[in-house]
Amino acid sequence: MKDLLKDSPTLRKRLELVSGAVKAGRLIRFSYTDASGQASVRTIRPEEVLTSGRKARVRGYCHLREAERVFSLERMSRARIVERPGKSYVRGRGGKYPPLPKFRKRIARVVLRDYTDRDGSRYLEARLTPARDLELEGRDRGPGVAKVFGRGFRVYEWCYLVRRRYFPWLAQALEAPPGTDILNLIRFRCTGPGARDIGEVISGGEFPYEFWNWLGE
Repeated sequence: MKDLLKDSPTLRKRLELVSGAVKAGRLIRFSYTDASGQASVRTIRPEEVLTSGRKARVRGYCHLREAERVFSLERMSRARIVERPGKSYVRGRGGKYPPLPKFRKRIARVVLRDYTDRDGSRYLEARLTPARDLELEGRDRGPGVAKVFGRGFRVYEWCYLVRRRYFPWLAQALEAPPGTDILNLIRFRCTGPGARDIGEVISGGEFPYEFWNWLGE
C-alpha cells in the first residue's frame, strides 16, 4: 500500500480525505465508476478504510442505495467533504449528467451571496477576469468573523482563482459536461435551495487553483 501511495499523489490525497472524514464523522461525495463501467455520483458516510496489498477501499452508508457499500478509492474521482447528502444518481452508459436548463446568454459576473444579519454582512461573487479565468471573491464583516477567527477580527476577505484551462474539470465537479458555460453553471448549481458551496467544490476538486485571504480588525 505504501508503494501505491508513493506512486500516486492523487490517491494519497484521496485516502487522506476519506480517512479524515471517517474520524470526523463527515459525509463525502464523489463520482464513481464500477467494474462494469457504470458511472454514478454517490454520497456516503464513511465508516472504515480497508487496505489490502496495493488496494484501498472504504466501507460506509451509501445514500443512493440506502445501504452499506464498499467502494474502491481507485475508482473514485472528484471526492470532497459535504455537509448534506445532496442528489445521488446513476449516469447512463453514455456518461450523461443531470439535466441543465438552456443557458441563453453568457454572463461575466454573478452574485452568489449578499445579505446582512446579526453576525454582520456576507458577500460572495464569481466573475471572469480579463484573461477569462474564474475569480471567486468573498467578504465577511461584523461580529461573525470573530466567532470563527478569534476576538478582535471583524473583516475577512478571500479569493479563489481557477484558470480557464481547468474549466472542464470544474464543470464536471459541478456535475455538468465539459464546455458548459461556467458562470451560468455556477449560478444554477450554487444559488437557491440546496445550493452547492462553490468554495468547497473548488477546494475539493482534482484540479489546481490559487487561493489567498486576509483578516483585519
